[in-house]
Amino acid sequence: MIMDRTGHRSEKAVRTYKRPADSMLKDVSNILNPSNKQIKLEDPKPLTDTRAILTEQVNIENTENAFNVSKPEGKYRGLPRKAERQQLIPSFIPDKTNHVVVNRGDTAILKCKIRNLGPKAPVWRKVSEFFPLSVGKMMYAPNEEMSIDYHENDPITTSINLIIKRANPSHSGTYECQISAAEVYTYHVNLTVLRHPIPVQPSIRLTGTKYLNAYQRLNLTCNATGTLRAPEAIDWFFDGNLIDEKNKKWRNRVVVSNFIPEDSGRSFISQLTVERVVFEDAGIYVCRSSAPSINTDVETTSINVHVLGGDNITKIKREGDNTQNDPQQRSDSKASSRLGSDFYLILMVIFSKTLR
Repeated sequence: MIMDRTGHRSEKAVRTYKRPADSMLKDVSNILNPSNKQIKLEDPKPLTDTRAILTEQVNIENTENAFNVSKPEGKYRGLPRKAERQQLIPSFIPDKTNHVVVNRGDTAILKCKIRNLGPKAPVWRKVSEFFPLSVGKMMYAPNEEMSIDYHENDPITTSINLIIKRANPSHSGTYECQISAAEVYTYHVNLTVLRHPIPVQPSIRLTGTKYLNAYQRLNLTCNATGTLRAPEAIDWFFDGNLIDEKNKKWRNRVVVSNFIPEDSGRSFISQLTVERVVFEDAGIYVCRSSAPSINTDVETTSINVHVLGGDNITKIKREGDNTQNDPQQRSDSKASSRLGSDFYLILMVIFSKTLR
C-alpha cells in the first residue's frame, strides 16, 4: 500500500515519477516529508530519515514503518525520524551519603543529581506526605523554609537540590527525588534533625601562600567557626594595622570576600586577595572574628608572608658589606688578631725553657 498523488491509499506497490516536472518534486516532498521540511538533494549516503534522492527516475514504495526508494543504481531505505529517535533513560548519580544529619536551626541540603534529565520535571516529596514539595524549578506551594537549587552542571547532568532553612525535628524523615518517564524513577534521602546540638569547639584557621615572588597575587583564607552560630564578620590586619580597601596602600589592589556556607551555619569564611604584591607587603597578616558567637572569646590567628626577589638578595649583600666596612668591627678584629699572636709567643717561650 502506498499514498497516491492525492494522498489516498493505492493498491499499487510502486509509483514512478519522471523528471523534469516541478510537480514531481512537490509530490515527492509531500510524501516523504509531510511537515514540509527542506529535503536535502543528491545525498550519496543511504537514507537515514524521510529524505529522497531525485534523479532521472525514482521509485518510491511506501510501507507502514518505512520508505523504500529505488533508483537505477540500487535501493535505499529511509526510516521516519520518529522511529529513528533514541530514547535517553534518566538515571540518578548517588551522592557520597544519602543520610543528612543537621542540628536544629541549621540549613539542610538534600542533593539529587540526575543524568539525561531532558525536558522532564523532577519532583521532590516527603514519603510520609501525599502532596509534592516541588515540581521542576518551582515549589508546589509557597514555603519560606524550603527552596530549590536547580542548575545544570554540564550538558548531561543536572542538580536539583532541596534546601531546608532553619531545620527542626519535624523535618526529619525520608524524602524522595522522583522522575516520571516511561517508568517512575526515585532516589531517597534520609534527613535527621537533632533536637540538641552537638557541642563544637570554636576555632579559626588561616591558610594561604607564605612565600611568593614580587608582583604575584597573594591569597589568604580565614575560616572561623562558632559554638552555636557563625561569627558575624572577620577583620584583617597587617603588621598591627586594620586593612582598609580605601587606604592608599591597598587601594585598587585588595579585595575582601565574605560568605557563609549554606550547609554549615556555624562557619564564616573570609578571603583576602592582594594583587601585584611588592616587598613592602611582606609581614604578618592577622584575621580576627570581630563579632564572635555567643559564649565564645575573640579568636585570632596569623600568618607570616615573605615576598622574594632580587632586591632581597641585594639588600642582604649590602648589609654584609656594611658589616665589613664598620670601623668598630675592624678594630675588634685587629685586637683579636694581636691577642692570638701574643698568646702564641708566650707558648713558644714556655716550651723553650722546658727543653733547657
